[in-house]
Amino acid sequence: MTTLDFEQKTKELIDNLKGICASYGLGNDGNEFKIITQVFLYKFINDKFAFEVKKIDKKTGKSENWEQALTALPEDDYEMLLLQLKADTARLKPDHFISKLFEKQNEPDFAKLFDDTLRDIAITNNDIFAVKTEGGGKYAEYYTPHAVAKIMGAILVTEHVQNVTCYDPSAGSGTLLMNIAHAIGEERCTIYSQDISQKSSSLLRLNLILNNLVHSIQNIIQGNTLLHPYHKEKRDLIKFDYIVSNPPFKMDFSDFSNDLDTKENNERFFAGIPNIPKKAKDKMAIYQLFLQHIIYSLKKDNGKAAVVVPTGFITAQSGIDKRIRQRLVDDKMLAGVVSMPSNIFATTGTNVSILFIDKANKGDVVLIDASGLGEKVKGFTDNLNNLFDRSHDLEKEIKKQLSGLKYE
Repeated sequence: MTTLDFEQKTKELIDNLKGICASYGLGNDGNEFKIITQVFLYKFINDKFAFEVKKIDKKTGKSENWEQALTALPEDDYEMLLLQLKADTARLKPDHFISKLFEKQNEPDFAKLFDDTLRDIAITNNDIFAVKTEGGGKYAEYYTPHAVAKIMGAILVTEHVQNVTCYDPSAGSGTLLMNIAHAIGEERCTIYSQDISQKSSSLLRLNLILNNLVHSIQNIIQGNTLLHPYHKEKRDLIKFDYIVSNPPFKMDFSDFSNDLDTKENNERFFAGIPNIPKKAKDKMAIYQLFLQHIIYSLKKDNGKAAVVVPTGFITAQSGIDKRIRQRLVDDKMLAGVVSMPSNIFATTGTNVSILFIDKANKGDVVLIDASGLGEKVKGFTDNLNNLFDRSHDLEKEIKKQLSGLKYE
């Protein structure tokens, strides 16, 4: 099957699932997302299991119906087969196979049967697929365009590295983390994340499975990073090799703002905690807290980060923004600032820039105005007429200027 065929069949499956959801009054409903995600995850788990089992048991691999062949195995032989599977492969019982559910598709309680099957798979494989949770709340969910995520990863990773850690404190569904993992090599890095959204954490877990990063699933945390940062070594926060983030810029966090103003947070929030405005609490500059948290969470000698910030951060003449910039300059960790083209983020009309932070950087700071690079393309809808294209050209230009070397 070609890549094009695979994409076409995937789209057809999504359309069919959306059609079924619409027929039952679930179109564009939160449950539609859950159903589609669960079906894809279930299919992937079955396919992955079949692929690995066929490599271990050649006889099963040659069988016309591998599911029947496995079901016919004695219990001890089946258990022995499961023990030989890789740690990133879900252990399935015969009752978990797609063929078993297919045989019962017309039963009146099929929906419950499907849910029970998924639940049993999760329980059986709790050590692989469990996602830790810390509590409730909600941040705005910001989507980072793939072109921008690819650029950030490519510029941060300039050499072959091994056994490194990558972190995003407001990970969303993991677009930035997937791109930096691809730039490093999935087998050479471990992913860490925290996000307050349960939906985003579930999508990130699925992304790790689909991108050969199952070994990092236990590090995916749902929770309030600012109030209760999860990833710690003893009593201090873990320091990471790479951090990538597109944090929410503004939101009302007045309900826990006072809880952040503690002695133990003095070093982490070195530039201060934003005041609560008398009006428009939803415009509290929460990105300032995330940026301070990121700086604090970088490894001391060679940590690197790429962070999306509103361009106003670069020009602010006072307050927390200026104090953060002063720290970056004084400690000589600011490698570059790139002002991006306008309207490339669908979720905000705010002009954005990318900060490139490098604890090993001792040279000059490179300031790049990339607002005129790339190409404006009209498409999809009349309102979406500033799609960001030609990302490779922008990547080459930025990387060339940041490194001072010719980049082909």
